[in-house]
Amino acid sequence: MSASEDLVDIQNVLALYCHLIDDREWDRLSDVYTPDSAYGAKEGALNQGLPAIVAYLASIPQPVLHLTSDFYINLSANGDRATGRAKWLSVHTDGSLVAGSYEQDVYARTDVGWRIQYRTYTMAVPPRQWPPPQAAS
Repeated sequence: MSASEDLVDIQNVLALYCHLIDDREWDRLSDVYTPDSAYGAKEGALNQGLPAIVAYLASIPQPVLHLTSDFYINLSANGDRATGRAKWLSVHTDGSLVAGSYEQDVYARTDVGWRIQYRTYTMAVPPRQWPPPQAAS
């Protein structure tokens, strides 16, 4: 596989991740994470292993739209690992921004394609309350 094909495959993993979160397809997160993956805030505790990541993501309120942009990916010399950074945004149903962060990733080539092995995030825009408070009647 060429470096260009690897980069496209990793970009597809990033896009699929957002779609899976938006669609709450927790049982498909193995399509984007390795079984031994880790995920969490750069300055906080990490969720270790795919079951812990799934449990964490399924337990927190999710906005309706997640976006990943401005990513750059660096392939390792041997071509089996890569690192990357991306900007991430989430949006409420009314179109307002929920949160924004920088994602730092390590990707691994597996027998079933590229997967995220390690992901940390640093908040750039603090999260808003979700769901938003209801107006008093």
